[in-house]
Amino acid sequence: MNKVKVTADEFGNVIRVSKNNPDYGFVRLEQSVVEIQNGWVRRKSKTAILPGLVSDLKYLAWQEGEELEGKIVVKETLEPIIKDNLDYGVKRAGQDGPICVFEDQPIYRSTYFTMDMDDEDVYIQHTNVDEIRENNAKSVASVKVAAKVSETKTTPVVMEVEEPATDEVAFDF
Repeated sequence: MNKVKVTADEFGNVIRVSKNNPDYGFVRLEQSVVEIQNGWVRRKSKTAILPGLVSDLKYLAWQEGEELEGKIVVKETLEPIIKDNLDYGVKRAGQDGPICVFEDQPIYRSTYFTMDMDDEDVYIQHTNVDEIRENNAKSVASVKVAAKVSETKTTPVVMEVEEPATDEVAFDF
């Protein structure tokens, strides 16, 4: 089993502070896994956030790339994750694809970190396969059209410009 790694944002911050309340924040975790489903081997990355008080997260003193004992678990359900926000956690077929449903009910997906190695993923198979296939076919067709258009563009001309030589370097702070 691959270990769970602590990740940082683009600025190197391991703890991400809430925009709404600076007392709260989270750490983003990532785990590479190999799953075998229906006879297919598939590598994928699971991610989860570990929320808490910023003071408690700082106490952990985790560094980017640090490996943790435990795993990331995926739980899918037909119950909304947040009762007042029915869009939160809705599972989609791709980033902008249709909502995955089971018999006309939206599937909700959440992930979390646990040290309980017996905890298992729970997936719900979507039943709107035709809608998703149709959407994927449209997406592939639009990518092919975009590729065809880009093939017809001309190559830009690059011109060399001679810069005056100087030994002076200036920095504006």
